[in-house]
Amino acid sequence: MLKMNRTCSGRSVAVLVAGLMVLFLSLPGNVYAETDTNEALYKQLSGIAFSAEGDLALFEELNKTARDQDWTAGTETQFVGNLRILKSVQAPADENRARVYLLRKLSGELYILSVPADPAARSEASDSFYAGLDGIPGSKMVFNVKSLSADINGTTYPLAAFTAKPTQMKLDKIFKICIILMLFFVMVGMGMTLTFKDFTLVFTKPRGIILGEIL
Repeated sequence: MLKMNRTCSGRSVAVLVAGLMVLFLSLPGNVYAETDTNEALYKQLSGIAFSAEGDLALFEELNKTARDQDWTAGTETQFVGNLRILKSVQAPADENRARVYLLRKLSGELYILSVPADPAARSEASDSFYAGLDGIPGSKMVFNVKSLSADINGTTYPLAAFTAKPTQMKLDKIFKICIILMLFFVMVGMGMTLTFKDFTLVFTKPRGIILGEIL
């Protein structure tokens, strides 16, 4: 009876936590209201990054143009969004030709981020607004920037530069912690349903486990 109760309890915990996990994942998140212009820009830049023969001259020109702007004339704005880094598969020696940084609003608007040429400005130890920049892609952040537009070869590109260090939203931090905890409790709940007979089966018939590891 005790064994049965423990098994049922473990399964109940696993089902309950899995249900909560599905509920969290179904909440509205990064829903992008894509516009044709933003989508075309992203496809253009990602096409260059992921092509072995992509023309990296545009990456170099975008980075140089963004750094050379008079940002005192930019428009200050704050928004919630994500950082995306497009890295070229060609991996040239010059890092400034190998990647471009994009800021993306939750509404879908894109900006080419002006990033210092010196990689040290992006290190964790730096005291600049760009410290730890390469570690924040994938997180929902609050960005304070100045934005403006610049013309390159007849095409207008939206540019942005940080006026403050990006900060992660508290709700996003809580959400990630909850996901980790829920996964932990799902694993514990599943583990509570195991018996010594299950472990014995693994050692007496290991073919399934070995095949699973290989796959």
